[in-house]
Amino acid sequence: MTDQQPMVYVDEPLLWEYKHLVKAVRDQSLPAEEELNSLGAQGWELAAAFIVLNEAHFYFMRVKA
Repeated sequence: MTDQQPMVYVDEPLLWEYKHLVKAVRDQSLPAEEELNSLGAQGWELAAAFIVLNEAHFYFMRVKA
């Protein structure tokens, strides 16, 4: 057995676009399920989420058309 990761070859490199969404935690205005479903329907995928001070930061990405 090897520790080598499998290689995935892609004909053309993918171009990505990103969306940064900031919500105030103290107001409890985090994204509702409907908002997240809408972003998903537009092709956005949640890539990262974290809290800094009183703000929740959400980073989304999708393949650029």
